[in-house]
Amino acid sequence: MPLRYALIPFLAAMPLLSACSHSDAPAPAPSVNAQDQLASLLEPEMKVSAKAQDEGEEFDNALVAREGAGDPTLSETQKKQLQTLLDKLKDAKDLESALGLASRAADFGKAAYPEIQSACANLKGLPLVAAQRALYSTSRNNQQLDGAVQELAKIAGGKEDREMRLAAAEMLERLASPRHAAALREALANTFDTPVQIALSISLWNSSKDEKALKVLEDLLKASSSNTQLQAALALAKIQHFDSAKDYLRLIANEPTLRGETARALIERERLQRKLMSKIVEGTDENVIEVDTKTLEHIIDLI
Repeated sequence: MPLRYALIPFLAAMPLLSACSHSDAPAPAPSVNAQDQLASLLEPEMKVSAKAQDEGEEFDNALVAREGAGDPTLSETQKKQLQTLLDKLKDAKDLESALGLASRAADFGKAAYPEIQSACANLKGLPLVAAQRALYSTSRNNQQLDGAVQELAKIAGGKEDREMRLAAAEMLERLASPRHAAALREALANTFDTPVQIALSISLWNSSKDEKALKVLEDLLKASSSNTQLQAALALAKIQHFDSAKDYLRLIANEPTLRGETARALIERERLQRKLMSKIVEGTDENVIEVDTKTLEHIIDLI
């Protein structure tokens, strides 16, 4: 797997880093060489990528096993509790509230799927996006799971308001798998709204490493709008195409804004990655480099 395709899983690697603590006294550096450290940094993300590339076979098998185990059911009390949540979901005014209610509905497990699916007929806007996320979580088989992803892709590539389409597209960054690539490509072809295009491109790349996603982002780098260029640059850096984005990131790295902070985190990630690779190429056996834990926290939160 090319190094540029792997996001460094900093959180998983933190026990291996000789981090500068928030106190005055630095923590002692563990005796780990650079090659071992980089392997440790990359291994969890490589496993995630490999799992995605096998088209979800393990998850497919688990779903098939559950299908043969009989359908779960809810008690009458649970049905009433679930219906109360779904009624509240219908009136949710923002994505955070909608997702919170949908998550609580999904906590009822696979047995909640029919009730949530039925409620979708009366949901619109952000509550519908959140309900599709709950359907994904409570799916009993591949058909149900794929249905939720395809509905989100349809929303993202549809004609609803931007807030709804963008929420669906960003959700797909985490939910889509290689077998959903066709639905993502169709959604991407149907939208010309830059933020939604960018989110769908990230979703398509994360799920299937489709070159169409790269082409869209690289074309947006040539847009007449500087804001569009910078959004595309941030997206390219997030999916490990740093070289295409670095000049733009440096332009905004000093901004006292969220995108400036994100740019700084991406630049720092690339710096650490290159430093570790340099140690490996040089064949040194020195202790691991020191990393400021505050920087790590920003990278974890922003990327």
